[in-house]
Amino acid sequence: MTAVRDDEVIKGIVIHLDPTILKNIGGCEATTKTGHEVSDAHYFLVIDVDRVNNYCIAMPLFSERGKDRQILNNSLKSGMSENWIDKHSYLFRWQTWKIPLSSIERASVSDESDTESRRYYAINNEEELINIANLLRSNKTPFIKV
Repeated sequence: MTAVRDDEVIKGIVIHLDPTILKNIGGCEATTKTGHEVSDAHYFLVIDVDRVNNYCIAMPLFSERGKDRQILNNSLKSGMSENWIDKHSYLFRWQTWKIPLSSIERASVSDESDTESRRYYAINNEEELINIANLLRSNKTPFIKV
């Protein structure tokens, strides 16, 4: 188990993050109503990285289907298999987080992977990541501080 360093954050990485730690560090924003954002440790799929402005855009993943949750294609998953490969994963299109890269390492202390076994989604399929990013564009909810 090794926390994810900010220089490891790329489009398609899946990171186990603790939203409580993110909130305590500060600087995070989300496209959800205050109090409706995920609050317990969750896997987040990074869909964009802006190193110039020091943030990434990530969406929480869920293990159960639900209203407005989109299933991920298992064949596009790679990396550490526990809680990932051959398990259903869903992203919730109406909740996207803008996370300072400098917060990733502290908030990923519970990530079970290590540098050689990080989890990824669509790492070699830019079109799939673009399609997911387009969900954000269709979400008219502005980013607000969490």
